[in-house]
Amino acid sequence: MMRVNMYPNPRFSPDGASLGVWGFDYANDMPGDGTLRPSASGGFDELRVPELDLGVEYVFSVRSENRLGGVMVVIADTYSSKISPDGNGLIVVRLTVPATGSQKENRVVFYNSGVYSQPQLELASAYDAALGGGYPRFFSGDTMPLG
Repeated sequence: MMRVNMYPNPRFSPDGASLGVWGFDYANDMPGDGTLRPSASGGFDELRVPELDLGVEYVFSVRSENRLGGVMVVIADTYSSKISPDGNGLIVVRLTVPATGSQKENRVVFYNSGVYSQPQLELASAYDAALGGGYPRFFSGDTMPLG
């Protein structure tokens, strides 16, 4: 199964997708080194993610370089718990897209104490197959979203 990273800005480039759901531009929190460093003023950054297929399970994963912070994923009005990094700095959120609800406000909430890198949004089946086959969690090439 081919892995596809559906996260719109997998390098956290200030020139890439940096708009939040409410129209706020978070480009200033992306210094250009592949990280997102949410500003303390708002307490978090909320970055938009695309509409996803109904009833399908997805995995969002990201690395917390300083092992702090946490993320929450919001898809079609369904909120995940706030997930903190494990001992290696990895944050993994699994979420099945509900059959109802608007996906206009799909987003990932990054809390301000973390320094985040390597965001990935992919099908849970592809994520599980890759890890089960001994592949690394992160994509090894220049992966960009399709479309």
